[in-house]
Amino acid sequence: MALRLCAGLTAGSEISKHQPCISKHPISIKQLCLSLLQVCASMKQLKQIQAHVTVCGLLHDQQGFVLQELVRLCSLSPFGDLSHSLLLLNQTKNPRSSSWNCIIRGFSGSNTPIQSILAYSRMLRLSRKPNNLTFPFLFKACTNLRAVEGGKQIHAQLARTLYASDIYSQNSLIHFYSSCGEMDDAAQVFDNMPSRTVVSWNAMIHGFIRNGYFDEGVHFFARMRSSDVEADEVTIVSLLSAAAKLGNLSLGKLVHCYIERRLTMNVHLGTSLVDMYAKSGAVNVAKKLFDRISERNVWTWSAMILGLAVNSLTKDSLQLFHEMKLVPVEPNYVTFLGLLCACSHSGLVKEGCEYFDLMRNEYRIEPTMIHYSAMVDLFGRCGRLEDAYNFIRNMPVEPDAVIWRTLLGACCVHGNVRIGEKVSKELLEMEPDRCGNYVISSNMYAEAGLWEEVADIRKAMRSGRFKKMIGASTVELEGTVHTFMSGDNSHPSCKQIQEILYIVRCNLKDEI
Repeated sequence: MALRLCAGLTAGSEISKHQPCISKHPISIKQLCLSLLQVCASMKQLKQIQAHVTVCGLLHDQQGFVLQELVRLCSLSPFGDLSHSLLLLNQTKNPRSSSWNCIIRGFSGSNTPIQSILAYSRMLRLSRKPNNLTFPFLFKACTNLRAVEGGKQIHAQLARTLYASDIYSQNSLIHFYSSCGEMDDAAQVFDNMPSRTVVSWNAMIHGFIRNGYFDEGVHFFARMRSSDVEADEVTIVSLLSAAAKLGNLSLGKLVHCYIERRLTMNVHLGTSLVDMYAKSGAVNVAKKLFDRISERNVWTWSAMILGLAVNSLTKDSLQLFHEMKLVPVEPNYVTFLGLLCACSHSGLVKEGCEYFDLMRNEYRIEPTMIHYSAMVDLFGRCGRLEDAYNFIRNMPVEPDAVIWRTLLGACCVHGNVRIGEKVSKELLEMEPDRCGNYVISSNMYAEAGLWEEVADIRKAMRSGRFKKMIGASTVELEGTVHTFMSGDNSHPSCKQIQEILYIVRCNLKDEI
């Protein structure tokens, strides 16, 4: 029935046949319009229905059900139009809270999330009270805007409502704080929650890990397990990410065992495991796992290609790309990042340039800053510093500090002060307060024996009251993570380690 009416509506005839009955059967007309909206599949159809709704006098009916459905479709459906949903609300004297929630939700994930906050402000001015479906999407909008202070104000407003303990709102609040790097606030919200779900725990674990607090994320997982909360796929992917970034192979193996015992292996878990093993140096294990995975997507292939590349297995990485094309699987930006890294590690400048052109011209993938940085690294490692400098100058986008720092490091390694001085000038203008930039420049002059320039840079660092951040590195060995700080000789095997490093350093200089 509804489908036939919708077809008639498109033709412009079916609804008009019912118009004489509007005054006699207003309820049936409302039901008819709602039925048509349920099968509506485009904005053109929606506007046709809206026109008949307006003619029938249902747009401003007391219950507001038809308007609410129109706003919902405009705000949340795949074919929707957020600007039209705003227009609908502007034509209404006092829309329901549910209509405002649709507007707030729709804009929260759009390119203009600020409209969610503006809609909320107008909602309050019209004395419409927010509910438990309002706040989660306000926090989502603040997350996308990185509006920390705005989110805190909305948090304060939530605390004065009946929904202060709503689990959905609380989880969204934790995600907001953690996404903005405010882990202390996120932890405070978590600790004050009267009840928690696995989503609450995942938000905290993922928040710690994405902000670089890997140990805290792992400890929070232990706390989660002691609370008898079962980890799910999201938890495991976060932990594997932490293991990969820490290089903690033992942790990764424990998580792998947990997957085998309690979860079903799928493409997401398999990809995360491949990535973890490859980044932890166990590239052979990663490849065996990759070969056993029955379902692979582009991310699985890309993780393996990149993993082989960072472990200097260039030939295997490039061969796997050719196998990927035969499947066929369409490569993505990560795939080409792996290929560029592979070429960089083996000095394959020509091949790297070919892959870069292939990415842009054949696969229509627009290079990101990390691809440009990989190209600069490719030129820099081979000593082609002039080519690297010209490549940066001809980039269609403004280079960031990472790209200049990559080239400056290459100038330091190859002792090219002429280009290094130009690069250092660009870098110090872009990041005048970053101590590391001065340190690299100083090292470049020191390698070239230009001690007066070294003294000038150190004088500038003292006058700017810069303090060099203490360098630190971690190494996982037989289940124990060893942390080394710059200038710290407290490790019991310090003497033997320094002897080995001296031998490695001498061999590297001989190769250069």
